[in-house]
Amino acid sequence: MSRFIAFTVVLPLALFSFGCTALDEDDGEIIHTRSYRNEPVACEAAAAPVDRAVGAKNRLFAAEAGRQMAYTVSLTLQVEQIEAADTELRELLKRHQGYIKNQRNRNYQLKIPLAAAETALAELRKLGTEQDFSFTGEDLTEVLTDLGVRLDNLRSLQTRLTELLKQAENVEDTLKIEKELSRITTELENLTARQKLNRNRVDYVEINLVLTQTVAPQKPVGQPEALLCYPWLQNLLSSNGSTQPWKEFKLPIPPQFAAIPNLEYPDSDCRCATLISADDCLLKLSCRDLPEGSDLDFWTELISRALNDFNSYSKVEAAPVQGNGKTTGQLLKFTDQSGEQLIWCAVIVKKPGCFSDGELQLLECRGPVKA
Repeated sequence: MSRFIAFTVVLPLALFSFGCTALDEDDGEIIHTRSYRNEPVACEAAAAPVDRAVGAKNRLFAAEAGRQMAYTVSLTLQVEQIEAADTELRELLKRHQGYIKNQRNRNYQLKIPLAAAETALAELRKLGTEQDFSFTGEDLTEVLTDLGVRLDNLRSLQTRLTELLKQAENVEDTLKIEKELSRITTELENLTARQKLNRNRVDYVEINLVLTQTVAPQKPVGQPEALLCYPWLQNLLSSNGSTQPWKEFKLPIPPQFAAIPNLEYPDSDCRCATLISADDCLLKLSCRDLPEGSDLDFWTELISRALNDFNSYSKVEAAPVQGNGKTTGQLLKFTDQSGEQLIWCAVIVKKPGCFSDGELQLLECRGPVKA
């Protein structure tokens, strides 16, 4: 994509020079649950030592002395902006030495040290409007005790077998002892992994978080819509739109781009040509008559609205493009929700004169950031 960023800046200046006139554009016991309503990258952090006394003081994560509890929270939050909430979430985890165990779209499986879980959960709830909450505590005391006893017994047996192996006097005894040692070693590894997993469940509270985005209220039916007055706004940054060859605009084709053949285009009053690269970068140049009374501010606002409403693109930057007295422009930069697309749109307005009508010129550019 970087190979034509400079082109997107230079081309508006070229348009000022040529103009459109030249163009003619596991096993534990669940002991209590609590619920308030509905449904339930990654940075690793070493398990911090847990102060059981602190856990006992917590309102949600309080356990009786000597009990080893695994706590799970399910939380659904409605937020204004998913990206902003995601950023705040990651900062929160960093502060409290937590981490994301799994993530799928807007569903997060979080792990937070028990000692910090109460505070972290309170901060987490402030990220948005709470839609659903549930809480479960599972007693793993007997599971961990049993695993500890079994591991101690296996280690003692492993030690005795190791000593016997040193004393073996024939091949047959050696093979029997080695076979048993192999079995004991495998069982030790399996039980140690189970112990580690259950210990992590006790030392870390698991929070299953779902983020949903606030839906903007719909406008009343029948209310005038500026966007609907110009249907071509729905085709911004689309590849269908060539009505004439690029060469008619008397502008160079940048390296690694090719013109898209003329296609059927619903806006018959528009002069438009489109280029495409092999890795899906698109350049589209169009020119249309300037509607009476409209100016650069009008089209900058309306095009920004169209790209947001129809494509969910957000404007992140705007810079003026210097022209002559009759020509003004704005270079707009947008981002999509995934952050994987780079979008630019140059809006150029040529004011009407005594012997010519005004013109609206657009240069639309989009493509993968990595291209």
